[in-house]
Amino acid sequence: MNKGLKSYAVCDLLGVTRQTLRYWKSNLDPINNRSDFDGSTILAYRIIDVCINKQGINARKLQEAGTEVIFRECNKHRSVLQKRLFVFNNKKNKIVFMNKDDIEINLLSMDYRVFALEEIVDEHVESMISMGSRPSVKKINAQTQGVGNGS
Repeated sequence: MNKGLKSYAVCDLLGVTRQTLRYWKSNLDPINNRSDFDGSTILAYRIIDVCINKQGINARKLQEAGTEVIFRECNKHRSVLQKRLFVFNNKKNKIVFMNKDDIEINLLSMDYRVFALEEIVDEHVESMISMGSRPSVKKINAQTQGVGNGS
């Protein structure tokens, strides 16, 4: 049973060509043979899109840094993700995620690309809902709210 979106729908959702998605799939996705894309995977591709097309990070640099951390991070609860920052260290070629409250002033130098996930997560959820699909970015319920430190 297929639970996710097909590649053509993901291309429409992200506004990228099939060739671009194919490249990302084969070079940046830890599971490069997937045929269906769930909500957390599409969110990871959204973050990759922001990295490449808005932050100017080279796709090969992302590949070298290890994008599996992006896909792993996108499996977290929506409320956790909205409080997180994506940090790419240009010198060390490393990807990390950190809480907004933990940002250090030295991250604001030219050696880092930093952006908040909140707007990306919100946009992702809205676009998935508008397509009639469940976002599948985990929602936190009232009983588990506040549990865990977000990492």
